[in-house]
Amino acid sequence: MEYEMQWTQLPAYVEDKKKKFKTYYSGFINDANRYGKGTKKENVGVMFNEFKKFCKTVETPELDSWIEWYNTNHKGAIEKATKATFAKLQEMRRNIEEIKEDDVEKWIRDLVITKSFNGLYLQREIIKFIAAQKNSTFRESTKEEEESKGIDGYINNVAYSVKPDSYKQKRRTLEKIEAKMIYYTKTKTGLKIEVEE
Repeated sequence: MEYEMQWTQLPAYVEDKKKKFKTYYSGFINDANRYGKGTKKENVGVMFNEFKKFCKTVETPELDSWIEWYNTNHKGAIEKATKATFAKLQEMRRNIEEIKEDDVEKWIRDLVITKSFNGLYLQREIIKFIAAQKNSTFRESTKEEEESKGIDGYINNVAYSVKPDSYKQKRRTLEKIEAKMIYYTKTKTGLKIEVEE
């Protein structure tokens, strides 16, 4: 079942069409915040929970009343998050200035050669392993199947995609994969594998 909601039904939504940041600023600040944990829950609260609390105090949520409520209930939170993020950004700036071209080459080689090999090798071996456990046939995907559908291989003609366990959290925002999922986690002794059935 599908539904549609019109913007007129969301009168308090604030869409700022003005460009807020220069090119790359948002990405740099986002990375610095992620590494510096500026907006961690200890600093700013859990926004989902905070918004629910706020909504209980007003008849109709509006941005201005949210700002007032948040600043009253979390005095100094924005400043604390800003300082933590800015400190990490300064550290990143110093480190970026020290990066040489051969550092970039090492990083590119590791990504293109080592990480590609490890990831693709694990995908292939995991598909073969699962097929053997099921006493089934397997085949690797074609370039087109992998690129357009995210399929890494087939077991008994059923499409599978192999991803690290960390992909589960990202899956909602990433590409649509037209296959059953196999997730793996690296352990001290090997791989823990979860197969979607």
